[in-house]
Amino acid sequence: MKIIILPEWDGLEVKAILFSRLSLSRAMVSRLKRIKNGILLDGENVTVRKKVSVGQTLSIYTDDTEDEVNPNILPCELPIDIIYEDDNIAVVNKPSGMPTVPTYKHRNDTLANAMAYIYKNSGKPFVFRPVNRLDRETSGVVLVAKNKIASDVCSKDFRNHSYVKTYLALIEGKPENDKGIISGYIKRSTPSIIKRELVHEGSPSEFSETSYELLKSNGQISLLKLIPITGKTHQIRVHLSSIGCPILGDGLYGKYSNIISRCALHSFSLIMKIPFSDDEKTEFTADIPEDMRTVINELL
Repeated sequence: MKIIILPEWDGLEVKAILFSRLSLSRAMVSRLKRIKNGILLDGENVTVRKKVSVGQTLSIYTDDTEDEVNPNILPCELPIDIIYEDDNIAVVNKPSGMPTVPTYKHRNDTLANAMAYIYKNSGKPFVFRPVNRLDRETSGVVLVAKNKIASDVCSKDFRNHSYVKTYLALIEGKPENDKGIISGYIKRSTPSIIKRELVHEGSPSEFSETSYELLKSNGQISLLKLIPITGKTHQIRVHLSSIGCPILGDGLYGKYSNIISRCALHSFSLIMKIPFSDDEKTEFTADIPEDMRTVINELL
């Protein structure tokens, strides 16, 4: 990654640019200091205390190496829609039925496999770095970092709740209130390694919160817009089930449906600041998939 020093940075130390302009974590800056050619100024190795001048080029090492590549992620040609892409990130519309990462049951049909195929001829080792993940049946927006630096910045922004994610869900029934916040403590259901449950406060549970708004309803089925304020595993599914309105087709927290063949949850939009850009926050959206759109058009 190369950055031209702007007039407003004249006289600053390199570390000020790394921390404030690039928003790198201290761990990442420490890593760059340890590796060969990690930080260069006009092609010369420098310390983070080096002061910069207008027009100089600051280079940050972002390339992956072959030993960092996961050999279990094989390139496979699979249909995915890339909504946005630059040198640092890709925003992808993941289809329902596709896991985000490989598991013992899904080795060659994941988003990781699909992206490995897209980048296999790039001339660079491919390391899959999803910033957020979606369940296999959940469709919609997934943010993928294309290098270590972008991954560091995006993950930091997610932890700081700088991003806003919006989901759409078809649910059974209708909430008591048209708008509200569902909150509570989530923990793993014993003895399951997958299922979660909402409990009273106490270790090892974690606090969770989701905002919702009713968009359409026929009394039996409703369409909700949801914004997870926290980001816990299965949070939206657990929260909706807890108020007696499980997601349509969610066999784990509700029941399977003859109206739609999967859990009707869609990651509709992501509002974020594009890393290393001067732009204000940008919204990326993924079209509502056909199966959910059919239910909405025909039944609501």
